[in-house]
Amino acid sequence: MLAATVLEQKAVCQQDPDQDEAEEIPEETAEYDTMLIASAGDLVAALSATLGTTFTPLFRTFYPLIVKYYVSHPLAELVNESSLPASAEEESFRW
Repeated sequence: MLAATVLEQKAVCQQDPDQDEAEEIPEETAEYDTMLIASAGDLVAALSATLGTTFTPLFRTFYPLIVKYYVSHPLAELVNESSLPASAEEESFRW
């Protein structure tokens, strides 16, 4: 699914073949990545709201991808907290 690819930062538009891993991410690129990741989070939230309880299997896929942006990811401070799906957050306690 596209949202998972974006959250894993494996989408084609997130790749820069000219950038070394040791290099710092340019500010403009970081802003675009942040917007893209927040939009992927919004998509996950919409899926959760639309699918209701049938979203549970997908939640198990998306939760680790989303939570890393709130714990230890370099872009964590830039990602808007409102992009974490509220219903997915509730589902995490039902495992």
